[in-house]
Amino acid sequence: MKKSSLAKGGALLLGVAWFFGGGEGSVPPAAPHLEISAILGPELTEGEATSWNNSRKLAVDSRGQIHAIYQYSRSPRGQDLLRYARSEDGRTWQIEEWPGRYATLAVDDDDRAYIVYVERQPQGDRLMLRRLSPQGEWHTRILFEDSPRSIFYPALAVGPEKIHLAWESHSPTTGHTIQYLTLPLEAFFSPPTIEQIASNPKGVYFPSIALDGSGRVHVAWEAARNTSEHRIDAALRDDSRFFFEDVSALAGSGSARYPALGPGPDGEVKLVFVVYEEKRASSLYTASFELGADRWGRPQQLARYQPKDSRPGDLPDTSQKLLSFPVVEGELLVWGHVVPQGCGTGPLFWSRSGGSVPQALLGEFASYPHLMERPRGVFHLLWTDRDTQELRAFYVRYARLHF
Repeated sequence: MKKSSLAKGGALLLGVAWFFGGGEGSVPPAAPHLEISAILGPELTEGEATSWNNSRKLAVDSRGQIHAIYQYSRSPRGQDLLRYARSEDGRTWQIEEWPGRYATLAVDDDDRAYIVYVERQPQGDRLMLRRLSPQGEWHTRILFEDSPRSIFYPALAVGPEKIHLAWESHSPTTGHTIQYLTLPLEAFFSPPTIEQIASNPKGVYFPSIALDGSGRVHVAWEAARNTSEHRIDAALRDDSRFFFEDVSALAGSGSARYPALGPGPDGEVKLVFVVYEEKRASSLYTASFELGADRWGRPQQLARYQPKDSRPGDLPDTSQKLLSFPVVEGELLVWGHVVPQGCGTGPLFWSRSGGSVPQALLGEFASYPHLMERPRGVFHLLWTDRDTQELRAFYVRYARLHF
């Protein structure tokens, strides 16, 4: 088993300048307590592992059972494998595998686990749904079928009565769109309701979905302005229609990427995203949906990362590591740094959304974190890690932390 101690941040931050939004006099927060650290299954995998974190790959039900899903391998002939893992203690895991990719996971109030994923077939893509009962019984169905290589990165949220699903579509009939699907929990095999949320001929990417305390649906995604600049759009579903907002418009200049929605305090929904700037810098922004005003608040810059050797006028360098793949849960944010190929370049970092000095958390060459708090103050973390920067030698880790 690999090292389970918390990352020693000082030695790993050489060559990096951090600026944070905590205000003058901010001090580093107390380090979390690491209770459990474990590797899920064999240590060598191939492909995308936990992949993009636009949607949760980790869930904890009311019994305390932990559920995780990740892509295990991707062969040149298209045989993608998903690995589902569950555990009662976070140390010993039961593993199941089946074909698929781009998986997302959620649980309902009755401790049923829902997994949505894409099944690639020569005749076309299938959006699949599997449900696991607390007694261990699986039910599987097709939700939607489309042309080959047209369905990407589904994001799933489960409410008291329905599942809510958004995904990125590259269909030749509809172009680049964000699609939305609902299905009653107690009518598993009934026809789902599907509608289009947004369309952009230049591209839409990585939808994320969450429910607020009133049960309303929020969806956020990355939309292309041009070939080099993107923005973050968000939509709120109210009275059977979606209302739109460009959330990143107030976050300054740059290209906004990697939106992730998560639950905030008092029924709020929080959004975290990255903005790539000049001088090879990247900033982490957070925003909260203000329930009383029914709008997104002004994004706040939480942290800014910039290599110390950058010079005025430098443009983003695609060979440099970049702040990326943030997630938010309550007041806690976790993110990593990657090179464009997706390989992590150091540990994961964490901070609080109110503003605190970013601290190294866990990992060697870590990326793609997924986070859930249950019960309060106990955080479950899933991420991809490597012992080296070799792209095809990585494993998936789980940790339970107390903040």
